[in-house]
Amino acid sequence: MPGICAPIMPGSPSARSVSAAALLSGYTAGNLLGREVTAEDVAQAFLHHAVALKTTADVTNVDGGNIAAALR
Repeated sequence: MPGICAPIMPGSPSARSVSAAALLSGYTAGNLLGREVTAEDVAQAFLHHAVALKTTADVTNVDGGNIAAALR
C-alpha cells in the first residue's frame, strides 16, 4: 500500500523493486537478535514502563540490537 503518508520516493525500496521479503531479510540480518521487531515488541516495552513503580529518564531501544539505531 504505497504512499500512505507520502508518495513513493525515488530511492525507496518500492521504487527500486526490492521485495518485502528481501527487505525483511536484510533488516533481520543486520540486527543482533536476527529477528523482526514487531508492534507487539514495542507495546510490551511500553507496558513495562507504564506499570513500573519507579523509573527515571529511561530510554529502551526496541530495535533487535541494531547498534546503528542506538542513542549516542
